[in-house]
Amino acid sequence: MKTTALTPLQWKITKDGSVSEVAALRVGIIAVGYGGCEMLPQVAAALGQTVMSTIALHTDTEELAASLAQHRLHFNNTAKEAWPEDLQAQLHTLQPVLATLQVVFLLAHLGDEISAHLSPTLADLLAAQKSPCVAVVTTPFEYEGGRRQRRANESLQSLQGRAPMLCEVSGDLILEQNSDITQTEAAETTTEWTEQICRSVLALLDPGGLVALDWQDIQQTFGSEVLVMGKGTATGPQAPLRAFVAALDGPLLNAETLRQADAVLVVLEAVPEMLQLWQVRDLMATVRKTLSLDAEMLFSAVPVAEQEGAAVMSVFLPKGEYSCQSKPTPLHQA
Repeated sequence: MKTTALTPLQWKITKDGSVSEVAALRVGIIAVGYGGCEMLPQVAAALGQTVMSTIALHTDTEELAASLAQHRLHFNNTAKEAWPEDLQAQLHTLQPVLATLQVVFLLAHLGDEISAHLSPTLADLLAAQKSPCVAVVTTPFEYEGGRRQRRANESLQSLQGRAPMLCEVSGDLILEQNSDITQTEAAETTTEWTEQICRSVLALLDPGGLVALDWQDIQQTFGSEVLVMGKGTATGPQAPLRAFVAALDGPLLNAETLRQADAVLVVLEAVPEMLQLWQVRDLMATVRKTLSLDAEMLFSAVPVAEQEGAAVMSVFLPKGEYSCQSKPTPLHQA
C-alpha cells in the first residue's frame, strides 16, 4: 500500500491532544546523473511543501533541459578531470540558496559515472557550507557488470563519513525479494523506497513530533555506517504494530537480523489518534523485545495528516548487520 503525498513536519500534538500546525523544515534536493534526476520529481512530490529548492547535475544537455529542477548544473563529459573544480565553482553560485536550507537530500545512482565521481565531493562541499546532507543512493544490479559494481562500491565507501546520514537502496536485494518484477517495476520500487527514506528522515527530525532527534543523535549512534531500511504500512486496529511486522517482511530486514543489530533507528508516522503516549510506549516495548539486550534504539513518532495508510513504520540499521539470504521470520514466531 502506497501512502499519499504528504507535507510532513507540519503537525504537532498539543497537551490537550489536539493537532496544530508548526513550521516545516526547509528542504533541498540535489539530484545527480540519470538515476538521481529520474527520481527527483517523485521524491519532491512526496516531500511536498517542505521542498524549497531543487538542483540537478548532469552531463546530458537534453536530459538536463527536460528536468523540472529549479537549478540545472551541466558538466562536460569530455573533461571529467575538471568535474570537482567545476562543481565547486557552480555550487558556490548557489551558496545563498543552500544557506537557507536545513536539510539537503542527495539523490544518486552510483552506477552512473557522474554520480560515482561527484557524490563524495558534493557531500564534502555541502558540509563545508554547513548544509546537512542526507545521501540516499541506489546501487546497480549485479548483471550490470563488474565495472559499474566496482564504481558504485568505491563511491559508497568514499561517501561514508562525509554525510550525517547515508542510506543505500540495493537493486539486487529488491530483485531477490521478487524476481518476477520487470525492470520498470524494479525502478519504480527503488524510487518508492527512496521516497520513504526521505520522508522518514524528515519525520525523525520533526520538531513537532512526540520524540524528535537531531544529527548528533544519529552520528553518535551510527557513525559513518551505511544504513538500510525496512518499511511497513498498515490500517485499522493495531496499525502501528502491524506496520512494524510488515517492515520486517521486506527485502532488507527480518526479525533475526534485527536481533543481531547493535543499533536501530525506528520512525513511526501515524494519524494523531494512534500516537497517544501510552500507545507509543506499548508499541516500542514490543519492538524492544525483538532487539538484543545491548542494542541502542533511536525512536521518533510523528503525527501526520490523514493518509491511505494510517500508520507507516520505517526501521533503519547498519548495512553490515542485515542479510536477505534467510526467509523473513514473522514477528509472532520471533
